[in-house]
Amino acid sequence: MAFINYRAPYTIVILLVLLLLIRWYSVDRSTSLSFPNKYQRDPRPSPGYLQRTGAQELSNLEDIEPYPKCTHVLTLLPGGRWANTVMEYGSLYGVIKDHEGFRIKPVLNDEMKTNLTEVFPNLSIPSFSEMGCSDKDLPFVTTEQVKAGFLKEKWEHPILSLPKYWLRDKYFIPAIDDLKQNEFQFHPRLVQYVERGLQSAKEDFLKTRPGLDQVIFVGLHVRRTDYARYIKKHNGTAVTEHYFYKAMKMVRDKFGPSVVFVSATDDPKWTKSKFSKFPDVYFSSKMQMGKIDPVHFDFALLSHCNHSIYSYGTFGYMTSILAGGHVIAANSYTVDKFIALTYARSERGQNWTIIRDPTVKM
Repeated sequence: MAFINYRAPYTIVILLVLLLLIRWYSVDRSTSLSFPNKYQRDPRPSPGYLQRTGAQELSNLEDIEPYPKCTHVLTLLPGGRWANTVMEYGSLYGVIKDHEGFRIKPVLNDEMKTNLTEVFPNLSIPSFSEMGCSDKDLPFVTTEQVKAGFLKEKWEHPILSLPKYWLRDKYFIPAIDDLKQNEFQFHPRLVQYVERGLQSAKEDFLKTRPGLDQVIFVGLHVRRTDYARYIKKHNGTAVTEHYFYKAMKMVRDKFGPSVVFVSATDDPKWTKSKFSKFPDVYFSSKMQMGKIDPVHFDFALLSHCNHSIYSYGTFGYMTSILAGGHVIAANSYTVDKFIALTYARSERGQNWTIIRDPTVKM
């Protein structure tokens, strides 16, 4: 019978390797994680997410729900101010609805999702962190490719991104009913502040009008500042105060003496200089109550009016859609660049009226 010489160095090494192999195969690896591609993150919640949401960390990886693979995911690159991100969300939501049956999963930039949920807490589209995917180095898919049916083909990349400033009526308009009913539901605290502001304006207005007991709120959004440069870039002309005077007269003629105009603007000094002379105009800056972002308050305030007047820009466009009712918008620059004309000419635009500034030559 042969005996192993334990003093031989190589024999000790072999025994150690065998022990390590036995140890490796004896371990239960049923909870091991696999990542199908480099865009998938560890599904365990980060400490920051736990602190932000109040969620509880799972004590066992076996308790984790089946983790969604980061494939066939569509996102977009947010661009512009607050209202742009709202419409970008609606455009992404709409293009997913337009491609129902192709199992495309939408996802949002983390910062975009955080900003939107401050106003709309019930949004259904998750963020990259919530889905567990990475948003690094994503290839873009162009609008032309989307129109050509690219998203319905086999994807060569697990995650694709729509470009910056992706505001598309083609997908947004058909999804409006769903968006208003399920996605764009304002935060209860914000609604409470808006209702207090409107009630205060109503009570003040009715004090001098003893024959009235109800009012009709008409949002009046005055966009100026940097937007004037945008209009000139597209061969247009900014409206003057006379556009608003004309629109306000149309509204007064239609609805009578119970009209109360609620004004919000990015140029308070100019707006007050032009509208303070009207006793039926109230300014959002004097209606705001509570510590809240003025942009969010103005957006919610205009969205809760009965009807709307606005000049141009995504802010007034979005609040007019959310408010419903009759809308008057300005025809101030080229048709192919004016989103209000697209909406007004759609089946949903029956209550929309596009008028010109009487002092501006087109």
